[in-house]
Amino acid sequence: MMFGKTAWRSLALGVAAMLALSACGGGETAAAPAGDGGDKGGAAATREVTHTLGTTKVPADPKRVVVLGDQTLDFAVAAGIKPVGISSTRGLSGPNPYIADQVAGVPVVGNLREINYEAVAKTEPDMIVAVGWLLDDASYKQLSGIAPTVTTGDPKAEIERWREDIVESGRVFGKPDVATRLVGEIEDKIKKTKEVLGDVKDEKVVLIRWADSGPTPMLRGMQAGQLLSELGYSWPSIVDKEAGGHGPALSLERLDEIDVDHIFVSTLNPAADKSLEEAKTQPAWTSLKAVKENRVKTVRNDLWNNSPGPLAAKAFLDDFAAQFKLTVAQ
Repeated sequence: MMFGKTAWRSLALGVAAMLALSACGGGETAAAPAGDGGDKGGAAATREVTHTLGTTKVPADPKRVVVLGDQTLDFAVAAGIKPVGISSTRGLSGPNPYIADQVAGVPVVGNLREINYEAVAKTEPDMIVAVGWLLDDASYKQLSGIAPTVTTGDPKAEIERWREDIVESGRVFGKPDVATRLVGEIEDKIKKTKEVLGDVKDEKVVLIRWADSGPTPMLRGMQAGQLLSELGYSWPSIVDKEAGGHGPALSLERLDEIDVDHIFVSTLNPAADKSLEEAKTQPAWTSLKAVKENRVKTVRNDLWNNSPGPLAAKAFLDDFAAQFKLTVAQ
């Protein structure tokens, strides 16, 4: 078919109009690589994050992030993200002590049991990241009404392995390269610690959180427990479980269940300190192998029993080396 000049001109104008409509239509901004500032001349770029509660479109380069949960906060700080709102940790009005100075002045907008939605809204976030077990459908919906909300981890999982948890956090925050670097740094620190520690596969350990009511052994699925396993230690049956959290509280009469080579014990408060000191005078305590061989070490609760995340892992390994007076290459 032949076209005259007028027909060609009309066709060209029509195609141009269609292209212009296509560029402006749809209401969606193409996802940008993590860390990309997006379209500087128009709407900010976004990316989609799939998580246990759905798929959420979030800013590719968020400026105001609320972070809820210990491991999410740990990764955010490790990745150089300064949150505008955080949650407090178990038993405290703020974050874990090892990280507190790095988020000094950041408003606390809830704890690990309850979220203050009004306080979250006041921070004017453009993204909210929460540890998966903290949210149910109702809380997720309420937070999503404030800002795009995503979760990390699987709330139904029996154990969160430290490597997978860091990689997952990197994916959710859009910082996969940071996650890879952090995993490598921790693995290197484990390797160098093992080189000076030596073979300890025949030595059993237990982590004890001592409250005013007495001792509770922590399961080896805790992050510190996983790291101790990678250093080569083994566990008594009472805590030798692929799970996080803690085992049953023990009476003094049951302390023989933690009669192992090394006991690492932390206390929760002054009342717990008093309870532990009283227990140390009892035969049930003084007859333990670790006590008789001077292998009981008092440790920090935040690093040994309460804190997941890459910064906590590195701080734990440093503290472990200090406890045993090991010189680990940097």
